[in-house]
Amino acid sequence: MKLSFATKSIAAGVVLLFASNVSADVITDWSFDLNSGFTAWEDTEGAGTITATDPVDIIPGGISDDGYAKLAWGHTRSPLYQQSNLEVNTPIIADRSIALSDVGGGLYSSAITDGTLLTHNNWTIGTGIENGTAKWSLGSATLTDYFQLKSPGHDQAARLDPFNIEFTETLNAATCFPGAATACDDIFVITNPEALTQSFIIDDYSYSLTIFALGVGVLDDAICGMAGVANGCFGLTTPEGEDSPVQFKLLLTARNVPEPASLALLGLGLVGFGFGRRKMKA
Repeated sequence: MKLSFATKSIAAGVVLLFASNVSADVITDWSFDLNSGFTAWEDTEGAGTITATDPVDIIPGGISDDGYAKLAWGHTRSPLYQQSNLEVNTPIIADRSIALSDVGGGLYSSAITDGTLLTHNNWTIGTGIENGTAKWSLGSATLTDYFQLKSPGHDQAARLDPFNIEFTETLNAATCFPGAATACDDIFVITNPEALTQSFIIDDYSYSLTIFALGVGVLDDAICGMAGVANGCFGLTTPEGEDSPVQFKLLLTARNVPEPASLALLGLGLVGFGFGRRKMKA
């Protein structure tokens, strides 16, 4: 009887272990919508010297024209100067594919896919100088993205992700930090870089979306100091007198992660197996 009981316990453990390995398939067929626009901004004087143009309907079906694709700054009182601007070149992206493929080791990955394209048209602007800071310039802006991943029967709730940007219009007098491409490149700092990575779970799979761009990353401490933020800041610099496009990229990945219920079944199976072994030795 003892041997018979142990056999039943082992069998139960095997059944539970088998049940724990039954999982839903990974979802590979995805596409996305991505709408982007500036929803807030301030200048260095706080006097409303920023011009916002090119309205964007960021939230589909919501308030129309709830953002703008272009911000311009700098006075034009002299023919020697023109306005600089920051522009969303792709404010509306609809139904762009970002399908997953099995790349081995339990990991699924999309190809790197184009997301929002921004351009800083960095021109010599007419400004005043106050306490070493350029006046009549952009000081900060909020770029808001409406993002939705879509798959038949598994559409994810749309996200509204604000990316907070601090901007420093540098003075073009001398090389102001090591590695500057021109006399003194302008500085953009993203103050909430954690928003560039997002994750969600469906059934037994954890999906992660990563947003990145060439030239965007951790900046030198000297650059962070010029921007008036702490060391280790995250952003990019743009050379004077040039158009600087910044193409953001998207990467979607998925990896199997057993659900708590599956882990519980696995634990019960191991307990049953161990209990049977003790009975056999009794």
